Amino acid sequence: MKYNKTLKLAQIELQSSKIWKTNYEPPYLKFLYTLGVKAIPPHYKSFKENLLHDSIGMGAGTLIVLFIWLSLSKVENTIFEVLISSLFIGAIFGLFMGFLSALYYLLSAKSNKLSTWFQLQNK
Repeated sequence: MKYNKTLKLAQIELQSSKIWKTNYEPPYLKFLYTLGVKAIPPHYKSFKENLLHDSIGMGAGTLIVLFIWLSLSKVENTIFEVLISSLFIGAIFGLFMGFLSALYYLLSAKSNKLSTWFQLQNK
């Protein structure tokens, strides 16, 4: 019950801010809510949590696309070379985009003077 109250307070705070709804309630978050997962909105997560979450998501997506593209291209590479190239590029891209995403959420929360999740839980 405490989670639902805290989430409601967070949503009210986010709605009154200048943050676009698509930024504070991305589609994956709506999907998690539908499944009953008690997910915290990204503006209330720590920088490290957002970095980890976004890096894994972006890196995995990039890895899959690169592996498919490299395996279907006419380049004469072995499967090992394709896999290593995909892992390396996916990891670099994932970390870079995860860092930018986490930095956005951190700066957006600070500039809009949002409370922390812990502060909302204690209201």
